[in-house]
Amino acid sequence: MHSFGSDCLNLEKITDESALKDIFLNDSSITVKIKAQELIEDKDFLYDECLNNPSAHLRFACLNHIIDDDLGSEDEKKSLLSHLTLNDPDDNVRLLACKNLDDASQDVFCHVLESGCGGDLRRQVISKIRDVNILNELALNSEDKFIRLEAIQNPNMDNLDTLSQIILGDSDEFNRYCACGKIPDEYSFLKMIFKPSMHSRLPELAKNTYFKFNSYFLGVYDNLDEYEKIVALNFITDESFLEDIVLNETDDKLRCEAVANANFKNQAILINLIKNCNDLDILFEAVSKVDDEDVLIDYVKNNLKANKTVLKAISKITNHEFLKDLSACDFPEIRLQAVKRMSNLNDSNYLFDSILHDIALSEPAGDVRISAIMAISKTNDLIDLADNLSDKDSRLQALKNIKKERLINNYILSNRKLAIGGSLDGIAFKSTLNSIALTDSDEDIRKEATSKLSQKNILDEIAVDDVSEEVRRAALKRLESLWNDIKRISDENVLEEIYRNGDRDVKNAVKNQINDLRTWKDRIREISDIDDIETLKDMALNDYNYYVRCEAEGKLESLLFNIRLDELKNPENIEKLTKISSDDSFPEDIRKQAFSLLG
Repeated sequence: MHSFGSDCLNLEKITDESALKDIFLNDSSITVKIKAQELIEDKDFLYDECLNNPSAHLRFACLNHIIDDDLGSEDEKKSLLSHLTLNDPDDNVRLLACKNLDDASQDVFCHVLESGCGGDLRRQVISKIRDVNILNELALNSEDKFIRLEAIQNPNMDNLDTLSQIILGDSDEFNRYCACGKIPDEYSFLKMIFKPSMHSRLPELAKNTYFKFNSYFLGVYDNLDEYEKIVALNFITDESFLEDIVLNETDDKLRCEAVANANFKNQAILINLIKNCNDLDILFEAVSKVDDEDVLIDYVKNNLKANKTVLKAISKITNHEFLKDLSACDFPEIRLQAVKRMSNLNDSNYLFDSILHDIALSEPAGDVRISAIMAISKTNDLIDLADNLSDKDSRLQALKNIKKERLINNYILSNRKLAIGGSLDGIAFKSTLNSIALTDSDEDIRKEATSKLSQKNILDEIAVDDVSEEVRRAALKRLESLWNDIKRISDENVLEEIYRNGDRDVKNAVKNQINDLRTWKDRIREISDIDDIETLKDMALNDYNYYVRCEAEGKLESLLFNIRLDELKNPENIEKLTKISSDDSFPEDIRKQAFSLLG
């Protein structure tokens, strides 16, 4: 292994470009190679390496050098950037080339899009497209919201009909917001919002536009027809005018729009509407905005129906006893909404666990029962449900909610504060979980229970003797995971504490981890001398240490892909890459790289 710092420092003293080129081509350290190319001024050499060096890191470095130092004529640079954008097997090199390619190269950008590129490169290409038809197609029909966003934000996206369709139909709120910001003038905006199809988007448009229409609509309001007044009431910000409409207008559609306006905030009027108004749409908007929980509770008590207004009111209530009462009412929709509300509140204080547990035991509707179970956090409540419910889906959900115990928690002193999760206590809990895993009649239930076990002797028994292959696999997987936390610890003091408190199996795992920590640097240094492909494959896939795996994979890459890009099409290289890409004994990233080099 090289001493990177000293080698790179010594390069500054070399003035002979032939020596620098030799270092770039033959040194074993990629860091040294990159530093050497920074000192090379031979344009033809850098262009050739940028096009043909087998290492994507080095091609990227050479391209950066060419761009930063402006090496070559405009035509030469354009040809290089075009070729790399279209043909380089590495996405990062293609992205860098594309970013620096002149916007006039529309044929290149269109070809890249047609070839099916993805991710950052696709977004970069879209930002440079000038063809409005292509942009319209991407903005309206791409399944990727980020691709649609790039098309919307492209400076050439100015088609008002397309922008209107995006505002009306795009599923992503930020995309709709950006499209709204592209409307060029007030006239175009007014023309768009007066279309009846835009009614559902008016509140959002009023919030997102930078145009101000309050004075305009106040001045023309009396001369507008009903729908035009509906539009106007979404853009008027004068609260006293909105209050006057709510109190004195006879058209309930107009009153509803005024109540829904974000600038209407009069709580006294809202409360009065809830108590006295009969229009469900107005009531829904009033309930959505009122702050007095007692008013909401009274409204629900007096209007116990499964309509959108009652459900909206329930979604704002925090009173525990009232929500508990609602969970026993005759309407399953109301019970579900009450349970969902308790679930949301339970996220922060867990006060509803016992209530939700009782609901889950008695609830006849499956969706309500599952919703209650999903919100429960207490382990004992969950294992009780898994043991006593008859519905399979509900039992599975209860088991899935149980957090897995970390084995090493049993061996770390309680006064240590380690970010490795909490432990599950309780002899009764473990006994019930063991019983479900060992004896339940349903294979899926036993499999899920097995995945939560923490007792090695029970897992060993299942892994050896269980009649179900799926359950045995779950036991083996859980046995393997029991030791994962130990393998992730790099603090020897913590490992020594676990060792002192552990049983024989734990002591052996800790000892292996300590030895691994103390030797991985030496093992990494040894990898530079290993040229055997099978040895490196085994290390890259199976070594316990992340850094050793990475180093072995890097060495594999340098051995397997030391092919100039202009030689990739040679039959022997195609055969070699094909074998690598289809050989699942190689790490996945190596196989992917071989596949990408095949084109």
